[in-house]
Amino acid sequence: MTTASSHIRIEFELVQDDDGYPPFHSETLWATPTPDGLWQIDNIPFYVLGLALGDVVQVFDAEGALPKFSHVVRDAGHGTIRVVLSQTADVDRLRTALRDMGCSTELSQTPLR
Repeated sequence: MTTASSHIRIEFELVQDDDGYPPFHSETLWATPTPDGLWQIDNIPFYVLGLALGDVVQVFDAEGALPKFSHVVRDAGHGTIRVVLSQTADVDRLRTALRDMGCSTELSQTPLR
C-alpha cells in the first residue's frame, strides 16, 4: 500500500446482472487517508452501489494488487445519483444546474450499449 500521506486507488468488486451490467467486474475509486487509518472516498462512484463521495471505508491489502474494499465505516451523509442522458447536448446544461445546487458531478466516457 502507498504511504499514508497520499491518494490511493481502492478496488471495489461489482456484481453484474443477467444483462451484463455494469460493464465491468470492478471499479477503482480514489481515496485519501484519515487520521484513524481509514480511507475517505475522494471521487464519485459510477457503478459501486451504497457508497458516496466522502464516505470512510476500511480496506484490506491484496498482495501485489490494489487495496480492496472491505466495508463502509462512516457514511458522509451524501448520496449518488446516476443520470443517463439520450442527448449529449444536455450534458453541460445538466452539470451546470447540478453545480448551481451545490452538487459535485463526474462524467463517464463509457459508451452505452
